[in-house]
Amino acid sequence: DLKSGYQLGANPRLQFLAQFFGIFSGTIVIVPAFYLIVPTVEVLGSDKFPAPAAQVWASVAKLLSNGFESLHPTARWALVIGGLVGIILPILEKAFPDKRKYIPSAMGLGLAWTFHFWYSLSMFLGGLIALVIEKRRPAIAEKYTIPVASGIIAGESLMGIFITLLFAMGWIG
Repeated sequence: DLKSGYQLGANPRLQFLAQFFGIFSGTIVIVPAFYLIVPTVEVLGSDKFPAPAAQVWASVAKLLSNGFESLHPTARWALVIGGLVGIILPILEKAFPDKRKYIPSAMGLGLAWTFHFWYSLSMFLGGLIALVIEKRRPAIAEKYTIPVASGIIAGESLMGIFITLLFAMGWIG
């Protein structure tokens, strides 16, 4: 995402080149790594390999393949209600621009329903910590919030990969 780089003062050309080469090197590395780490596709969605984003898209594919009739009636109602909320919230933002900060983000609510609870809780706690720092020390918040948050996300991702590799090699669990 170039916006983060812009906010951090990164060179857009170098950022593009890094993303460009990252796509190819990532593809070369990730396919063999997937086959090394994931024993069978059936384990995706289990506690060991939760893959929340993959579960969402797998569910969408099943829904499109099997039709809405394949959904439980409660899920159909949830789909309708979620769709209506997703339509109404942006309309409210446009209708009441001065109250926009009090209107929940439709995208944020949607993401909260696709991830496990601890992801939403982590995002909330991170946002709350950032808000407290912003209120108490605005200069520090302006300078460090985005880089620290980015580092935490990257660190968590790298640690997740490391732990998964340890599991795959049989060194733990």
